[in-house]
Order: sequence, then C-alpha cells, then structure tokens
Amino acid sequence: MVYQINRNVISAKNRHISKINNQIFVSLGFFAAFPIILLIGQNVLLFLLLFLFYTISKKRKLIQFNSVIQIIPVLFALGAIFSVLNILNKDTESVSRAVQVLPNYIYWSFLLFLFVAHRELFIKKYFYISKGIMYGLVVSIVYFFIQFLIPELFFLQKVTPNQFSFMCVCFTPIGIYHLKSINKKKLGYILAFISIIANAYAGRRAGTVLIFAGSLITLNLSNNFFSSTFKLVLVFIFIICMLQLDITKDYMFNNSPRVYDMLYNGDDVSKEDRSVLFRKAMVEKGLSIFEKNMLFGIGLNNFGLDNTAISGNFEGAKFVKNKNLQKSSHNSYILILAEGGLCLIIPFVLILLTPIVIFFIYQKRIPIYLKPVYISVLLMSIHLYYISAIVNVFAWVLLSIVLSISTIVINKKNI
Repeated sequence: MVYQINRNVISAKNRHISKINNQIFVSLGFFAAFPIILLIGQNVLLFLLLFLFYTISKKRKLIQFNSVIQIIPVLFALGAIFSVLNILNKDTESVSRAVQVLPNYIYWSFLLFLFVAHRELFIKKYFYISKGIMYGLVVSIVYFFIQFLIPELFFLQKVTPNQFSFMCVCFTPIGIYHLKSINKKKLGYILAFISIIANAYAGRRAGTVLIFAGSLITLNLSNNFFSSTFKLVLVFIFIICMLQLDITKDYMFNNSPRVYDMLYNGDDVSKEDRSVLFRKAMVEKGLSIFEKNMLFGIGLNNFGLDNTAISGNFEGAKFVKNKNLQKSSHNSYILILAEGGLCLIIPFVLILLTPIVIFFIYQKRIPIYLKPVYISVLLMSIHLYYISAIVNVFAWVLLSIVLSISTIVINKKNI
C-alpha cells in the first residue's frame, strides 16, 4: 500500500516536471517569434536558451561533436573572427563596430552547434516549439499594429516593417501548420490572411508575395503529392482571376500602392522604383567592396562606413541620386560577402543550402508535420536577398531547428 502511494506520488511529480519542461519549449518558440521584451538589455530568448542548456548539461554532456554538419557553424564562427582580426590595424571606429557584433555571430554558431548536438531532444519537443512560434507570431502581428496606435510603449523595442516582414516569412508556415495539426485549419486560413494583409499594409512587397506563397503551400500540404498539387493549381487560377477584378485593383491601389505597382506595373517598378534601384546599387557596391578583400572582407558591421562609389552600370541608375551610398546593403548575401569575404559567405551559404538539398534528396523520410520548417527556410533564403536581416534571432532559431531535423534525416533515423 505504501509502495503504491509512493509510486503514485513519483508519477505525479514526473508528470508535473514534464509539463514544466514542455512549457519551457513553448516559451522558447514564443520568444523566438516575439523577441521584443528585453531583460538586462537582451531579449528574453537568450536567457531562456541559457537556462535550457543548463538543464541539458545536468543530464548529459552539453558540448558534443556527433555530426559532420556541426563543422559548418564552427567554420562560420571562425570566418567572423578572422574578419575582425583582419581589420585590427584599421581605424578605431571600424574595429569597434566589428567587435560589437562579433558576439552575435559566435552566439548563433554556438546555437546551431548545440541544437544539432542535441537534435533528438529538440525534435521530440518540436510540437511545443511550433505551438510557441504560433502564439508568438500572433502576438507579433498584434503588437506591430499596436505600436502605431500607442507609440508610448517606449519600454519595448520598436519593430521595423522589415523586421516584422522577415519574422512573418520565417514563421508563418510553421504557425499555420501547427493550427492544422490540432484540427483548426480555419484558424490557419485566418492567420495566413492576417499575416499577408499586415505585410501588404506595411508595404513589404517581397514579404507579402513570399508569405502568400508559403501560406498557400502549407495550407494544401498533404501526403498525396498529386492531390495537393491539383489544389494549388486551382487556388492559383482563382487568385489570378481575383487579381483582375476592379474591386481588387482599387483596394490595392488605395491601401498598398507599392504592392499594387509590383502586381500591375512590374516593368515600371524594375526601371523606376527607388527601392528596387537602391537595392541594385547596393549589390554593385557590395561586389566592389568584395573585390578589395575577397578572403576576409572589410570587417563585420562596416558596410555602412564604406564610401565606395557605385558606377551605376544598371538600367535606371540615374534615379539613384546619391552615388556614394553609405547605408544598409538591403541584401544579406551581399552584406556577408562584403563584410566577411569568402571565409564567411561560404559557410553561410552551406548553412542555408544543406537543409534545402537534404529536403529534396530525402523528402520521403521527412514527416509532413516537419516540412513547413523547410518551406520557411526556403522562403527565408529568398527573402534574405531583399533584406539585410541576418543579424536577427528569427533566422538562427529557424536554422537551428531545420539543421537538427536534417541531421536526423541523413542518419536514417526515424523522426
């Protein structure tokens, strides 16, 4: 009798601990998608990860090298370090700016390394992580609108339209599929619609298109390839017809002129739109900077300091008035190429390409509930060409998850 009571007490205690453990992973997903709240100058996610890694270290060895994929984040960290070491003899401002962001690059590399090392744990808890991401995505969308209505929320970080759009691109497919997995597909449609409208309202053209595409694919994702493809074709035809309606055109013109121009005035946008032309100018500038030091670049966080003039060898260059453009690259690939050279861009591209290649080779091994992660990574990889957002926690949590999944997949283990 006493033994039975003790066993029940232990069982209840274990269930309580398990519930708390699950909530930690929900919180991890939530603060990945809503990293706004600061604690001692850093977002809560950092401290949550530190606590999580501490609890892992109590049960098993924290630093483990058990996959060849872990070499890639190590190379990325080394590339960032060499980029900084290479400019130590330069002016104080350049060195200071590089040193300021170096801890972020090392932190992200460490995150990737640890997620892959303990991949079984993170994938086992993926349901709770995706649940947190879904909640964080919803709160971020609400917060994005609130910050315009109540600007007095000074104690929280402001979310720029570009940051918001990038977050939606990274996490909307995951949030939608989580709702599908708990038999709330209608809410998934609502989440997709709100995310698309929010990005259109913010004038984020690339983000709007990518979120729309990702939402469409995720909502029609199924184990039957032909059935899902047929549904996508029907939906695509329906959307094309809807876009041709005058009422749709009028709404777009009045509420999101930039998206309207992209949809209906594509040729003019590519030749005259200042935003598009500025990005072309930054690509040209970035390639010119890369030629100065192909191996190590000009140093982290120094793109904006460089005064390299663009030659304007592209159509519409006359509309870019200031040829000495000391601003953001608006292109994550060009940013890393210019600031870190080949030593940084090669491991970065490998980090992105590895899961995408694995997905196309081993997609039959990947359970359907994990495929939205790959959809998100593919969309994010495209979006990074249009936005300088790699210095951001969204991308690295997503990449940590997808590399964990990919490592299990290539090891031929069941997920």
